[in-house]
Amino acid sequence: MATIYLIRHGQASFMEANYDVLSERGHQQALHLGNYLAARGLHFEATYRGTLQRHEATCAGVAQAYSQAQKSFPEAQVHAGLNEHQAAEIHYRHLPQLLARPENQALRQALEVHGRQNPEVKKGLLRLFFQSTRLWALGQMGEPGDETFAEFKARVQTGWQALQAPLENLENVLIIPPGALSLFG
Repeated sequence: MATIYLIRHGQASFMEANYDVLSERGHQQALHLGNYLAARGLHFEATYRGTLQRHEATCAGVAQAYSQAQKSFPEAQVHAGLNEHQAAEIHYRHLPQLLARPENQALRQALEVHGRQNPEVKKGLLRLFFQSTRLWALGQMGEPGDETFAEFKARVQTGWQALQAPLENLENVLIIPPGALSLFG
């Protein structure tokens, strides 16, 4: 069985119109990671990533660093079983209702006065994100057609099962992202 290196994607664009795009910091993180791995002489026989933009961009940054170091890096194999859950999308759709709740009045007012970039507002919005993710996982938030937590878990487990056989005879494998991999069992 291969040694599997689980790499989370670079920083995404939290609180931006398109969360799936890496932030500038996320692009730098991907390059730094690639430089780190290449400098340590790690050679990967295979790379797997999810289908999301942030997965692709992270993998591209690592590959760019390997190329700059004049080292080979395998083309990533794309697998939807590595994609993360939809809790962020569900959260953003429900954010107006969450902010309208009486217990979130102070956050709503701070958002109106200071905007999303204010550190305290960001903390409050992150707290709401964690709350809504928990509600989604419990089946208490979402719309018809949204992937449920049970469906997400089944998709990830099926994805992991599909990857196991190809990994049997490999030495080093890079997988982006591991966010879903915590469900592998």
